Amino acid sequence: MCHAKYGCPLFAFAFRSGLGQSLHDLAEADVAAGNADFVWVHLDLSDAAAQAWLRRRPWPPDVVEMVAAPIQRGRLFIAPDRAYGHLRDFRDEPDAVTLQAGSLCVVASRTLLVTGLRIPLSRLRSCYAGWKPIRSDR
Repeated sequence: MCHAKYGCPLFAFAFRSGLGQSLHDLAEADVAAGNADFVWVHLDLSDAAAQAWLRRRPWPPDVVEMVAAPIQRGRLFIAPDRAYGHLRDFRDEPDAVTLQAGSLCVVASRTLLVTGLRIPLSRLRSCYAGWKPIRSDR
């Protein structure tokens, strides 16, 4: 598995002391989760490796299933240690006559944000192509 900029099923960033660092695969995201302030992993949910990674999370089965099998309605659940669910997502596809409806899956805890869509991440290049680590003022 490799970084999404090369057409792979994820892009991920770890943040330490306000600085972001690009991560290159799911194993690196797992390692970073143990020593970063915050990790964001965005997945192509149609990819088998991304699905397998989700199923290895220490989350209740209903959380994993909700994220792994997105639906097209917005619904967000709040638990003591995380928020999770689906947010409505509309994409403007180049050849489409209308906006394409979809669902952005999300699981957010204090130190980990996992988002996912069922479209190849290579189609989302504009979202991360110009991303550069920045220092935030906390």
